[in-house]
Amino acid sequence: MESDFGSPAREMTIASALPLLVLGAVGVLAALAASFGGGAAFAGRPILPLPLAAFFFLEALGRLAYAFVTDEPVSSLAGTIFAKLLATRRYCPRSRSNASGQED
Repeated sequence: MESDFGSPAREMTIASALPLLVLGAVGVLAALAASFGGGAAFAGRPILPLPLAAFFFLEALGRLAYAFVTDEPVSSLAGTIFAKLLATRRYCPRSRSNASGQED
């Protein structure tokens, strides 16, 4: 992607991880506040469920840490799984067999 768009891949990693870090942090803080009885502060606002918020927070935190420490880009877990699924479907088509059981 870096050669296609001319944008540094490390900065694209940071730009894609920061919003997820913020969403996750707000969700975790809302769950923590609700556990102490302060859930009214987040009432009426769309907040992620705690498991999803914790996943986004930890995954984005790990991606940011890796990008800053190694100075290299890193993909998200969901993006990697999705890309692998697409790649296996595109390059490994099912073999077609005719009625006699032989492949075409």
